[in-house]
Amino acid sequence: MKTILPYFCLILFALVTISACQTSQPQQENKEQTKPATTTTSSTPTNPRTDSLIMVFNEGQALFNQNCLQCHTTNKERMIGPGLLGVLERREVGWVTAFIKNSQKLIASGDSIAVALYNEYNKTQMQSFALNQEQMQSLLFYLANLGRKQSEYITLDELPKIKKK
Repeated sequence: MKTILPYFCLILFALVTISACQTSQPQQENKEQTKPATTTTSSTPTNPRTDSLIMVFNEGQALFNQNCLQCHTTNKERMIGPGLLGVLERREVGWVTAFIKNSQKLIASGDSIAVALYNEYNKTQMQSFALNQEQMQSLLFYLANLGRKQSEYITLDELPKIKKK
């Protein structure tokens, strides 16, 4: 019995130590996770106008990726539909909005540009999109600023005046 007792104590000590180590690790991880994030200050001053425009651009990009990317590119390359780089320099904002909301209605109204696009793309119908006003503005802002640097973003009001063809 005396020879077993030291081994028993050693095993008991080892179990207690292992158990203590296992319970202290999650507590350490929790402490690390609850530490406040350190903030790094940028040496570049922020511009509230640019920051808000970047946010709108990102919202528009997300809408484009969810709804348009399957058929359109963000350059001038054709896919199922036309490439959209410069679309708001070729078309008026109101026309693009109407086409996005319901291209078939615009085609049925006899709009010459809508009919020409419909025919050019093998009478492929573009689905209608029920975007709210904020979503439409974000998407149009994104389209207006494709290919521009963040510091060069323009609002829809700043688009060059489009001459009707």
